[in-house]
Amino acid sequence: MLRYLTHPYQLLGIALAVFVGLIGQNLVQAWVANAWGDREPRRQGFLRPDLSKHIDPLGAVACIVVYFGWGFAAPVPIETRFRRQRFRATVALLSGPAFLLALLFAAAWIATNTTNGRVYETALYAAASLSGLTVLSLFPIPPLPGGRAYFLYAPVSPGWQRARYHLAEGHLGRLIALGFVLLPILFPLLPDPVRDLADSLRNWVFRTVS
Repeated sequence: MLRYLTHPYQLLGIALAVFVGLIGQNLVQAWVANAWGDREPRRQGFLRPDLSKHIDPLGAVACIVVYFGWGFAAPVPIETRFRRQRFRATVALLSGPAFLLALLFAAAWIATNTTNGRVYETALYAAASLSGLTVLSLFPIPPLPGGRAYFLYAPVSPGWQRARYHLAEGHLGRLIALGFVLLPILFPLLPDPVRDLADSLRNWVFRTVS
């Protein structure tokens, strides 16, 4: 994101997408979980836009360093231990990526329908940021929302449980997520799945709203 310091409207679009997208994603997850009786997000303060709760240090590094601000927020504490409640937990977890996708559609619609060059530039770069945030949030790696939802339906064998613990409770999952967005920048010959999927998603959304 630092590369856009000399382009204020591009930087504004990315900053708005990252701030509103990641904080909003967490708030939506917390509200949905709370509405279905999971009080843990409320107890830990995730129903409020408290930056100290929602910012993940490694995710913030990704937002600052990676083009278009692709990063991730701190995981919302949603109850995932009881398999009988996994449908509710899945809906709560995936409501965050759904919110990001809705913002992406809104940004694409604004970029497609505005005649103001500054608004167009801001919305276009917001859409570029939101496409990557949406894709990354769905990667099957805890503690990303898609990964947490995926592991709700994983086998209950000790190996799977240990993997979930190290990915979600330790820093391994965050480091892997950071690697997905950072390594292709450091080593351009490596495949860049986040960028490839984000480009495909953004193109589809723009075709849809056009």
